[in-house]
Amino acid sequence: MADLKPIASTAVPILPKSPVVADRPLSTNQSGPGGPANSSPLNRRSMADVDLDSRQNKDDFLKALGAGTGSAGSATAVKENVDIYVMPKEFQKHNRVVSGGNKSGMVVMVMGVVLLLVVGGGFYLFFFQAETFKNLMAAFSSNQPANKTAVVKPVVSPVAPVTPPATAETSTMPIMSPLEIYKAFNEAIAVANFYEDYYQAVAKYGSENLQAAVKADKAIVELSPESAQKKLNEIKLNTPSLTDAQASFEILPDAKSATVKYVLVDGASSGTIDMLLENEAWRVNNEAWTIKPVIKTPEVYKPCEDRDSDQLCDKEEALLGTKNDSVDSDNDGYSDGQEVINLYNPMGTNKLVESMAINQYRNPELAFSVLAPTKSDKWKPVSSGSTEGSVTFNSDDGQFFQVISNLNASKESVDQYYLRIMDAGSINESQRIHGDNWDGIWTNDGLKVYIEDVKKKRIYVLQYGPGEGKTLDYLHLFQAMVKSFVAL
Repeated sequence: MADLKPIASTAVPILPKSPVVADRPLSTNQSGPGGPANSSPLNRRSMADVDLDSRQNKDDFLKALGAGTGSAGSATAVKENVDIYVMPKEFQKHNRVVSGGNKSGMVVMVMGVVLLLVVGGGFYLFFFQAETFKNLMAAFSSNQPANKTAVVKPVVSPVAPVTPPATAETSTMPIMSPLEIYKAFNEAIAVANFYEDYYQAVAKYGSENLQAAVKADKAIVELSPESAQKKLNEIKLNTPSLTDAQASFEILPDAKSATVKYVLVDGASSGTIDMLLENEAWRVNNEAWTIKPVIKTPEVYKPCEDRDSDQLCDKEEALLGTKNDSVDSDNDGYSDGQEVINLYNPMGTNKLVESMAINQYRNPELAFSVLAPTKSDKWKPVSSGSTEGSVTFNSDDGQFFQVISNLNASKESVDQYYLRIMDAGSINESQRIHGDNWDGIWTNDGLKVYIEDVKKKRIYVLQYGPGEGKTLDYLHLFQAMVKSFVAL
């Protein structure tokens, strides 16, 4: 700036107000015409020297000085010598007003929104998708360029690799031996009360082959609670207790199968169990037992006490309120037992349902109705199941009556059902019994009857359990219950 020289003052008409050029006040030279020039080193130029082809044209320049389009010859217009300070051309390009401000603001705003989305997405992944975030970070790290800074590696003497001790996760050896697995399986069967218990034991300890076979059997045996219970009894009978048995096992050369052998204490019974290694655990695949035959004797039941020999047990007479020392408690010419069997009240001329202990029990869900001693506090009905299930009438002395109701989807006849369940070869005609809308078959001991409704919708099983004492104290009431049975 030191080499800039002031230019000669130029006479320009001005208004009383100080004009402004480029946002700077125009300083008036008070020295007048011919006065001494301003010695300021700033760049002073006349109007003729200003670049009127740049940002300001000539008219705008004159307007800024208060001249030009004003009143010609106005008395207020005065021509004076003024100093005009302007920016040199070489610096004017740096003083231009920046254009396109709106576009720049939009760009900044869009970048801010994108940044917020990126940060918000990062927070979401970190707090709610931790696993995905971890994988992304791992992938990002793996794609980073390797640090090319030379690293001096220390020289280390070679050391023999150390093999870490086997852990539960890295070891492929099963935790339990074949013998331990089969023993646990045998114990689970011993305590099973229902077929479902056996099914769960197979699911836990059995191989895939055994599980598939039992699953197929389950679909068949669970068509009725009766057949399921029978199947479980057969399984338990063919799976002997291992108490004090001699046992051994051998893992075969392929290391994926093993054989467990048992010899029972009687010396005549033995078993061989095939085991398979599946999913790093031994599984029971098949078992074969040679069991010393056990001669089963039929159950022997004791007759009830009947002091007056009226075909009604003393406990039944106490329940019904009849006399245990009189054959005909109501003196109507019929014995007490004869009236009960035919559904009459032994203490009056009305029906048995009107006696002091008997009530009509109806169960629409299981679709049956019977006479049962539910008026008495000594007998309590317990129901299980909805469309299929049972009702058990329990006595306080441990005896019970039970009604089981099964859907007959295959329309199996009562004869077919009886022969299949009882594993019998034939049916004696004396075993048959008929009701108003059903047909039935008694078992040989007279404690159970199988009934089918005439439409073959259901199979019913009515049974009497005399309890541990095996004394038939309520046999006549059970026979009356069977005779009163109605399929709904």
